[in-house]
Formats: sequence, C-alpha cells, structure tokens
Amino acid sequence: MIGKVIPGTWGRGRAALRGVPTAMSEKIDFSHVRFLVVDSNKLMCQLVKDILMMLGATQVATARDSEKAIASLRAGGIDVVITEWNLKPRTGLELLDWLRTDGMSPDRMMPVIMLTANSEVDYVMESRDKGVTEFLAKPFTADGMYRRLVSVI
Repeated sequence: MIGKVIPGTWGRGRAALRGVPTAMSEKIDFSHVRFLVVDSNKLMCQLVKDILMMLGATQVATARDSEKAIASLRAGGIDVVITEWNLKPRTGLELLDWLRTDGMSPDRMMPVIMLTANSEVDYVMESRDKGVTEFLAKPFTADGMYRRLVSVI
C-alpha cells in the first residue's frame, strides 16, 4: 500500500501517502488561532502568512518592524507570534524580551516562534535563554512550520 495517494487528507485537497507517516497527515485546526508575523521583509511576511492560511489559519496579522508588532500586541487579539531576529528598531530577541518581561506585555507566556536565518548554536541558545518557545531556521518548509506550530499550541 505504500505510495497509494489518498486525496484530501491534508490541507484543502492535498494528498498524503498511505503508510508513509508525515507530520501533516493529521490536520490540526488553526482557524481559531490568531497569529502575528513579524518580519521586515515584505515577501517573507507574505510567504509565512500564505503558509499559515494554507494550514487553515484565518486570522493572520503582519508587522514589518518591532514597534508595529508591539502596538499590535498591546491592542490584543494575538495568540502566537512568529518573528524574525533581524528587526528594527528592536531586534526580534528584544521583542521577545519585551514580551516576556515588560509590565505592558499582554501575555508573558504567549508562544513565540523565532524564524530566522541566524541558526548558529549561539543564536538558538540565546533565544532559548530569553524564552523563545520554538526556533525555526530559514530556509524552512511548510512541514517544518507545521511541526513548530503543533508544538506551541
């Protein structure tokens, strides 16, 4: 049976292989999760948003810098943050630190996925020490994003 295609088993008409376990073979409902994607690169923001929508998310806000991200977070209505490390005026790590320690933070325990090309061990450890929930290195796959989302929700 390995290799038999079963239509519609994942993500709006996608196919999965029977007998080949994949992280996305069982769909998780992301339709009620409110995401904030923070990246200074407009195309990367759109790519992450498109992947989230493909995975079933319906509420995805974006911010191109850390100050807009903080304004969105203060306004409320965000459940998960996906942020790039290289932001201005604050870095993604400083945004994470604000979220975890500032008295104006809406939720100090909010899940945060650091999505960055800075994947060296020092960056991963520093992110972990500041309280990042998950780390995803660029370039990434939809499957990699899905696995991180499942682990934080």
